[in-house]
Amino acid sequence: MAEQNQTNQTIIGAGARFKGELTLSGGALIQGTVEGSIIAEGPGELKFAAQSQTRASVRAATVLIEGQYDGDVLATERLQLTSSARVTGEVVAAAMIVAEGATFTGKVAIGPDAVAASTKAAGNSMNSAMNSSINNAMNIESHARAAAPATMESKPASRTSVRLPDWAAANGGAAAASSEASVNRSDWMAQTTGRTGQKSASAEV
Repeated sequence: MAEQNQTNQTIIGAGARFKGELTLSGGALIQGTVEGSIIAEGPGELKFAAQSQTRASVRAATVLIEGQYDGDVLATERLQLTSSARVTGEVVAAAMIVAEGATFTGKVAIGPDAVAASTKAAGNSMNSAMNSSINNAMNIESHARAAAPATMESKPASRTSVRLPDWAAANGGAAAASSEASVNRSDWMAQTTGRTGQKSASAEV
């Protein structure tokens, strides 16, 4: 379980197990088991005690390792390995102190330039991940719009439907069956009101 003492130091006790991402505003004392990532912002020392077992990536100003550590370390000021430290991974530090008896297996980059290069690379990686997420979201939205069906409204043509016998009667009383016909509105109105003697009409049977 993580606790804070009176000096604003986070403590993960010897019987505690932590898995995940941990962000600190000050120093911390790790006595238990940690797996994941730890970022310590601001001043303060991040100490891994002799009984600790850590499998994580760490970024802090000052890191002191006494126990077993497997992972990457970025120490912007100093990294110190005591005689009981057992470290495997990649280390980047502005300065490094290794006590006699300590064990280290991995890659080491020491100096302010190494820290600056590692910090810049980490920032570029984060920006690349954010841009990738934004592009993926835009592509999903674009595909969703393309897949949406188009909506079209169909309007019927303006025609008048009359019974064929009425139209025939207006054109001389010709006998016709009782089926319906669709005729042009203007022709039908002119012929049924008697305003023209024209006998022809446009009809569709």
